[in-house]
Amino acid sequence: SQKRGRFLSLSKMLRPLGQKAPWVLVNELAGNGAPQGDLSASAWQGWRGSLVEALGMTRNAALAPMLRATVAKFRGDAHVMRASIVALARLGDNADVDLLVKAATSEKNTPAIQLNALGEHRRVKMAQTIVKLLDGNKWSNAEKRALLHALGKIGNAWAWKTSAIKRTGEGAEVRGIAAKKLLEVFLNDRESSVRKRAGKSFILVSAPNSPALFKAARLSS
Repeated sequence: SQKRGRFLSLSKMLRPLGQKAPWVLVNELAGNGAPQGDLSASAWQGWRGSLVEALGMTRNAALAPMLRATVAKFRGDAHVMRASIVALARLGDNADVDLLVKAATSEKNTPAIQLNALGEHRRVKMAQTIVKLLDGNKWSNAEKRALLHALGKIGNAWAWKTSAIKRTGEGAEVRGIAAKKLLEVFLNDRESSVRKRAGKSFILVSAPNSPALFKAARLSS
Protein backbone atom coordinates (compact mmCIF):
# COMPACT_ATOMS: atom_id res chain seq x y z
CA SER A 1 0.00 0.00 0.00
CA GLN A 2 1.05 3.61 -0.56
CA LYS A 3 -0.20 6.95 0.75
CA ARG A 4 -1.87 9.18 -1.88
CA GLY A 5 -2.71 12.53 -0.32
CA ARG A 6 -5.55 11.83 2.12
CA PHE A 7 -6.07 8.19 1.25
CA LEU A 8 -4.18 4.92 1.26
CA SER A 9 -3.61 3.50 -2.22
CA LEU A 10 -3.81 -0.24 -2.80
CA SER A 11 -3.10 0.04 -6.51
CA LYS A 12 0.19 -1.89 -6.44
CA MET A 13 -1.56 -4.82 -4.78
CA LEU A 14 -4.38 -4.67 -7.33
CA ARG A 15 -2.12 -4.24 -10.36
CA PRO A 16 -1.62 -8.00 -11.06
CA LEU A 17 -5.39 -8.50 -11.08
CA GLY A 18 -5.77 -5.52 -13.37
CA GLN A 19 -3.34 -7.08 -15.82
CA LYS A 20 -4.86 -10.56 -15.75
CA ALA A 21 -8.56 -9.81 -15.24
CA PRO A 22 -9.20 -6.07 -15.64
CA TRP A 23 -12.94 -6.50 -15.96
CA VAL A 24 -13.11 -7.64 -12.35
CA LEU A 25 -11.85 -4.20 -11.31
CA VAL A 26 -14.06 -2.48 -13.89
CA ASN A 27 -17.10 -4.25 -12.47
CA GLU A 28 -16.15 -3.18 -8.96
CA LEU A 29 -15.63 0.42 -10.04
CA ALA A 30 -18.97 0.47 -11.86
CA GLY A 31 -20.74 -0.19 -8.57
CA ASN A 32 -21.55 -3.83 -9.17
CA GLY A 33 -19.25 -5.06 -6.42
CA ALA A 34 -19.36 -4.66 -2.66
CA PRO A 35 -21.13 -1.50 -1.40
CA GLN A 36 -19.47 1.15 0.76
CA GLY A 37 -21.00 -0.39 3.85
CA ASP A 38 -19.20 0.70 7.01
CA LEU A 39 -16.19 2.15 5.20
CA SER A 40 -15.45 5.77 6.01
CA ALA A 41 -15.65 8.35 3.23
CA SER A 42 -11.86 8.54 2.98
CA ALA A 43 -11.48 4.75 2.91
CA TRP A 44 -14.13 4.49 0.19
CA GLN A 45 -12.38 7.22 -1.77
CA GLY A 46 -9.11 5.34 -1.38
CA TRP A 47 -10.66 2.10 -2.63
CA ARG A 48 -12.14 3.71 -5.74
CA GLY A 49 -8.94 5.63 -6.42
CA SER A 50 -6.91 2.43 -6.09
CA LEU A 51 -9.14 0.62 -8.59
CA VAL A 52 -8.66 3.39 -11.16
CA GLU A 53 -4.89 3.58 -10.56
CA ALA A 54 -4.51 -0.18 -10.95
CA LEU A 55 -6.40 -0.12 -14.25
CA GLY A 56 -4.29 2.80 -15.47
CA MET A 57 -1.09 0.94 -14.73
CA THR A 58 -2.01 -1.68 -17.33
CA ARG A 59 -1.99 0.88 -20.21
CA ASN A 60 -4.68 -1.30 -21.78
CA ALA A 61 -6.25 0.59 -24.69
CA ALA A 62 -9.34 -1.63 -24.50
CA LEU A 63 -10.19 0.11 -21.24
CA ALA A 64 -10.30 3.57 -22.84
CA PRO A 65 -14.13 3.83 -23.07
CA MET A 66 -14.49 2.92 -19.40
CA LEU A 67 -11.75 5.36 -18.36
CA ARG A 68 -13.39 8.17 -20.34
CA ALA A 69 -16.62 7.48 -18.48
CA THR A 70 -14.73 7.45 -15.19
CA VAL A 71 -13.22 10.87 -15.87
CA ALA A 72 -16.75 12.24 -16.23
CA LYS A 73 -18.18 10.28 -13.31
CA PHE A 74 -15.92 11.40 -10.48
CA ARG A 75 -15.96 15.17 -10.90
CA GLY A 76 -15.98 16.78 -7.48
CA ASP A 77 -13.67 14.14 -5.98
CA ALA A 78 -10.22 15.59 -6.67
CA HIS A 79 -8.19 12.52 -5.73
CA VAL A 80 -10.24 9.95 -7.63
CA MET A 81 -10.51 12.39 -10.51
CA ARG A 82 -6.73 12.70 -10.58
CA ALA A 83 -6.39 8.90 -10.70
CA SER A 84 -8.87 8.86 -13.60
CA ILE A 85 -6.99 11.56 -15.51
CA VAL A 86 -3.67 9.74 -15.00
CA ALA A 87 -5.13 6.40 -16.11
CA LEU A 88 -6.61 7.79 -19.32
CA ALA A 89 -3.62 10.04 -20.02
CA ARG A 90 -1.22 7.10 -19.91
CA LEU A 91 -2.92 5.60 -22.96
CA GLY A 92 -1.51 8.56 -24.91
CA ASP A 93 -4.45 8.93 -27.31
CA ASN A 94 -4.51 12.41 -28.87
CA ALA A 95 -8.29 12.15 -29.15
CA ASP A 96 -8.49 12.39 -25.35
CA VAL A 97 -6.53 15.64 -24.90
CA ASP A 98 -9.57 17.93 -24.88
CA LEU A 99 -11.46 15.67 -22.48
CA LEU A 100 -8.51 15.47 -20.11
CA VAL A 101 -7.93 19.22 -20.10
CA LYS A 102 -11.63 19.91 -19.56
CA ALA A 103 -11.69 17.47 -16.64
CA ALA A 104 -8.56 18.96 -15.07
CA THR A 105 -9.70 22.58 -15.41
CA SER A 106 -13.48 22.34 -14.95
CA GLU A 107 -13.62 23.50 -11.33
CA LYS A 108 -13.48 27.16 -10.29
CA ASN A 109 -10.54 26.53 -7.99
CA THR A 110 -8.72 23.87 -9.97
CA PRO A 111 -6.94 21.35 -7.72
CA ALA A 112 -3.23 21.35 -8.53
CA ILE A 113 -3.14 17.54 -8.33
CA GLN A 114 -5.47 17.42 -11.34
CA LEU A 115 -3.46 19.89 -13.40
CA ASN A 116 -0.12 18.17 -12.90
CA ALA A 117 -1.74 14.85 -13.85
CA LEU A 118 -1.92 16.13 -17.44
CA GLY A 119 1.82 15.49 -17.64
CA GLU A 120 1.14 11.75 -17.88
CA HIS A 121 -0.06 12.26 -21.48
CA ARG A 122 3.34 12.44 -23.19
CA ARG A 123 2.44 13.55 -26.68
CA VAL A 124 3.14 16.67 -28.75
CA LYS A 125 -0.50 17.71 -28.73
CA MET A 126 -0.67 17.74 -24.92
CA ALA A 127 2.65 19.59 -24.61
CA GLN A 128 1.36 22.28 -26.98
CA THR A 129 -1.93 22.43 -25.07
CA ILE A 130 -0.23 22.95 -21.70
CA VAL A 131 1.88 25.73 -23.20
CA LYS A 132 -1.32 27.41 -24.43
CA LEU A 133 -2.86 27.03 -20.97
CA LEU A 134 0.13 28.75 -19.40
CA ASP A 135 -0.09 31.53 -21.98
CA GLY A 136 -3.69 32.10 -20.91
CA ASN A 137 -2.43 33.97 -17.84
CA LYS A 138 -5.47 33.19 -15.67
CA TRP A 139 -3.78 30.96 -13.13
CA SER A 140 -2.91 31.35 -9.48
CA ASN A 141 0.74 30.71 -8.60
CA ALA A 142 -0.17 27.25 -7.27
CA GLU A 143 -1.96 26.35 -10.49
CA LYS A 144 0.90 27.71 -12.58
CA ARG A 145 3.38 25.57 -10.63
CA ALA A 146 1.18 22.52 -11.25
CA LEU A 147 1.18 23.16 -15.01
CA LEU A 148 4.96 23.64 -14.98
CA HIS A 149 5.22 20.39 -13.04
CA ALA A 150 3.12 18.76 -15.78
CA LEU A 151 5.52 20.06 -18.44
CA GLY A 152 8.40 18.56 -16.46
CA LYS A 153 6.63 15.20 -16.43
CA ILE A 154 5.65 15.30 -20.07
CA GLY A 155 9.24 15.94 -21.14
CA ASN A 156 11.02 13.94 -18.43
CA ALA A 157 14.21 12.61 -20.02
CA TRP A 158 14.13 9.36 -18.02
CA ALA A 159 10.50 8.65 -18.89
CA TRP A 160 11.34 8.94 -22.58
CA LYS A 161 13.85 6.12 -22.24
CA THR A 162 11.07 3.61 -21.43
CA SER A 163 9.71 1.49 -24.28
CA ALA A 164 6.05 2.23 -23.51
CA ILE A 165 6.60 5.96 -24.01
CA LYS A 166 9.37 6.29 -26.58
CA ARG A 167 7.52 4.17 -29.15
CA THR A 168 5.55 7.26 -30.25
CA GLY A 169 8.77 8.74 -31.64
CA GLU A 170 7.77 12.19 -30.35
CA GLY A 171 10.33 12.44 -27.56
CA ALA A 172 12.64 15.09 -29.00
CA GLU A 173 9.77 17.33 -30.09
CA VAL A 174 7.85 16.99 -26.81
CA ARG A 175 10.95 17.71 -24.75
CA GLY A 176 11.84 20.67 -26.97
CA ILE A 177 8.40 22.23 -26.58
CA ALA A 178 8.49 21.74 -22.81
CA ALA A 179 12.03 23.07 -22.42
CA LYS A 180 11.33 26.23 -24.41
CA LYS A 181 8.34 27.18 -22.27
CA LEU A 182 10.01 26.22 -19.00
CA LEU A 183 13.05 28.37 -19.74
CA GLU A 184 10.82 31.27 -20.75
CA VAL A 185 8.97 31.11 -17.42
CA PHE A 186 12.20 30.64 -15.46
CA LEU A 187 13.68 33.79 -16.98
CA ASN A 188 10.61 36.02 -16.96
CA ASP A 189 8.11 35.16 -14.23
CA ARG A 190 8.10 37.51 -11.25
CA GLU A 191 7.14 34.90 -8.64
CA SER A 192 10.15 33.08 -7.16
CA SER A 193 8.24 29.85 -6.40
CA VAL A 194 7.05 29.68 -10.01
CA ARG A 195 10.57 30.27 -11.34
CA LYS A 196 11.90 27.58 -8.99
CA ARG A 197 9.35 25.05 -10.27
CA ALA A 198 10.14 25.96 -13.88
CA GLY A 199 13.86 25.48 -13.22
CA LYS A 200 13.36 22.06 -11.63
CA SER A 201 11.18 20.91 -14.50
CA PHE A 202 13.66 22.26 -17.06
CA ILE A 203 16.41 20.14 -15.51
CA LEU A 204 14.17 17.04 -15.57
CA VAL A 205 13.46 17.55 -19.26
CA SER A 206 17.12 18.02 -20.22
CA ALA A 207 16.07 18.56 -23.83
CA PRO A 208 18.51 18.19 -26.75
CA ASN A 209 17.80 21.82 -27.72
CA SER A 210 18.60 23.21 -24.24
CA PRO A 211 22.03 24.67 -25.23
CA ALA A 212 20.48 26.43 -28.22
CA LEU A 213 17.70 27.81 -26.03
CA PHE A 214 20.21 29.20 -23.54
CA LYS A 215 22.22 30.78 -26.34
CA ALA A 216 19.14 32.41 -27.83
CA ALA A 217 18.12 33.71 -24.39
CA ARG A 218 21.54 35.29 -23.84
CA LEU A 219 21.51 36.97 -27.25
CA SER A 220 18.06 38.45 -26.64
CA SER A 221 18.86 39.78 -23.16
